[in-house]
Amino acid sequence: MVRFFFYIELKDSSHLSVDRDPSEFEIRGMNKVFPAKVQRVKRGKYYLILESEKNISVSKLDFYVAGVKLLESFRVGLKPPHWKKTKILKLHADRSMAVLELRLQDEKGNLVETPETPEIIVDTDVEITMLEQIGDGIWRMTLRYPYGNQLFYISVRSHGVEFKNLFRFQFIDQQ
Repeated sequence: MVRFFFYIELKDSSHLSVDRDPSEFEIRGMNKVFPAKVQRVKRGKYYLILESEKNISVSKLDFYVAGVKLLESFRVGLKPPHWKKTKILKLHADRSMAVLELRLQDEKGNLVETPETPEIIVDTDVEITMLEQIGDGIWRMTLRYPYGNQLFYISVRSHGVEFKNLFRFQFIDQQ
């Protein structure tokens, strides 16, 4: 059995917590209504628990309270990246800086969406000055390192998967 837990906080226009009857909560996605257990934490704060016998495929879930859709939607069933298809490409490098592109892909080579920013792990005194998402599964990063010859490895942790020593960076200073 797969369980998804969603934390919902309900407030009115003056930012005061509002209570609702548990029967008024609905989770909708893939053109159907999912049965959800509602657990009240305290005034205006709830856990919605969605249980499924099998993992829900990639789907956008919408939350409704008393027939009104909440602003946020959630995606569940996101596929994790695969170690054989995920890669880092070097776009540009000079004496003290490099621009790299991280491509997170599943086993079929499709770019995967990640729920959080991937964690970049470097084994030396390298500073990650920028990490931005270019598109689903594509991240651009800028690294700063000291002048001189460089050799270091970059590891990535994303969506619960760690890619140890995914990229070997070598820069030889010609001067």
